[in-house]
Amino acid sequence: MALLLNFAILARSFQVLYVGPPRTGTQTMYTALRILGMRPLHSGYNRSVREPMCNFLYFNGSKEVAMNVLSGFDAGMDEPFQLMYDAVMEEFPNAKFILPVTTAEQWMKSYKDFFENDKFPKERRIAAAAQKRLKIKRGATLEYFDRQMDVKYNNMDNNSSPKTYCWACHYWGCNFGKIKGMSEEENRTCYNNFNAHMERVKSTIPPSRLLLFDFADGWAPLSHFLGRPIPEEPFPFTDHFSEEGDSDSDGEDEVEDEESASSFLQQSLETHPRKEL
Repeated sequence: MALLLNFAILARSFQVLYVGPPRTGTQTMYTALRILGMRPLHSGYNRSVREPMCNFLYFNGSKEVAMNVLSGFDAGMDEPFQLMYDAVMEEFPNAKFILPVTTAEQWMKSYKDFFENDKFPKERRIAAAAQKRLKIKRGATLEYFDRQMDVKYNNMDNNSSPKTYCWACHYWGCNFGKIKGMSEEENRTCYNNFNAHMERVKSTIPPSRLLLFDFADGWAPLSHFLGRPIPEEPFPFTDHFSEEGDSDSDGEDEVEDEESASSFLQQSLETHPRKEL
């Protein structure tokens, strides 16, 4: 009885699901919906909500538990929210959906730029310092780092859990953490799965409930779609993760990098023997 009552409350309150993956404007949409007077839930700002959804989507977990993360919110975005549209359509017949107008190329570039500039800046500096201290093949230290990323992702596949699987679109076969880039097969798989998601969203959600939103269009289409007045303030652009990324290194960082380089290089040479460098 309590569960049915809880769902009744949710059905009255949940209104919007953003069905674009991470790095397609999820943070900007979060800010825009807040300005419009809504209470959105961004899983990148509250990562604990990812596990129950991932458990439902990939590990035969409870749908009820997954949908319960929406309690108290009227919108949701970021992974794996974008994969929950079937369940949301079923449970919330009045909910609407927003899909960004973008391409696989633009999305993959944004993700790669994020990892290059913001996710692993220190690791890149350490690899560069290690490479500088000894005469080794250019990129060898980066190759070592990428092999470590392969191990990490293989461990995710072999020991998958809801806590690790729904991260950086790994469920689509993506491996954006690699410094030297994904393999040709990884790129193709990641690219195709993004496009498959976008097409399935458009073929599954009725046009009357789906807004194909170009962020360059600003407030008008979004406000009209949601039945909200157009705000007076400019349409936002938000990317807290990039804004909080690594700042320009000072002298202390460089000293720390030099000290870390020796340990990094020792591990790198175990993977790349000197004769191969």
